[in-house]
Amino acid sequence: MTRHPRRNAQNLLTRFNKLQADRFYEAGVWQDYTIYERAAEHATRTPDRIAVRDSHATLSYAELVSLADRMATDFRDLGLVAGDRIAVWLPSRVE
Repeated sequence: MTRHPRRNAQNLLTRFNKLQADRFYEAGVWQDYTIYERAAEHATRTPDRIAVRDSHATLSYAELVSLADRMATDFRDLGLVAGDRIAVWLPSRVE
């Protein structure tokens, strides 16, 4: 029998992640919402409150949601659709 280390590692990682996810949901650490949904909720209640801060700038929740909406539009313009997966690298500063 031929072993496939990459496939076995992927299966192990998938099972581990599922077990961890179940534990986090059960403990109430994870909830069923996205970061965007949580930010939009805050933007509705407290739009001017600071959401992101670095040593040079801040973004309010309203500004953060507006920025996320612009990025989503840019992604759609590139041809991405709901369900597509992408990786986004962002600097650890407000821009």
